[in-house]
Amino acid sequence: VMLTQTLPQDIFYAARFICPYNMSVDGLLIENTSAADNGEKVRLGIYNELAAGYPGSLLAAAAEITLTAAVGLREGAVASTALVGGTAYWLTMNTNAGTAWLCYDLTQPDGTANSRSGFAPWGAGVTAVATTSTGTAGNYIFRAFTYATLPDPWGTPTTGNSYCPVIGVREV
Repeated sequence: VMLTQTLPQDIFYAARFICPYNMSVDGLLIENTSAADNGEKVRLGIYNELAAGYPGSLLAAAAEITLTAAVGLREGAVASTALVGGTAYWLTMNTNAGTAWLCYDLTQPDGTANSRSGFAPWGAGVTAVATTSTGTAGNYIFRAFTYATLPDPWGTPTTGNSYCPVIGVREV
């Protein structure tokens, strides 16, 4: 189920993304849902996956995004980054304030209203992160992290099972 959820600041979110085919991406996207978040900032990134199944090293970091009063899809440019089909990556988000985002509600099973398991398209060339809406451990993780430049490596995670921000990639 997709819904609006205010996520707290200083939490570093990561959602597992299995690349559907070989592609290059040059942007990361997230959707804010409240005009009250005007001036707040967000950082997005792509990390490789460690053998243990968690984010490892930073592959690409988007330019910092400053939200405006207009709500909607926000994009942060990244240097063109090649992703390999069938390979797992982690799409990440960190914000400097409690901000309302479009999220997956992982406590709700597939098949409910607004369910979006798998890929959710926002438009041509954009693919949202693949995740499940069943709270499956390993698809969504987070950790405490004070808002700053994205770390490399990602760090020690905690498995999540509630709300996961919908993060997308823009194919070149």
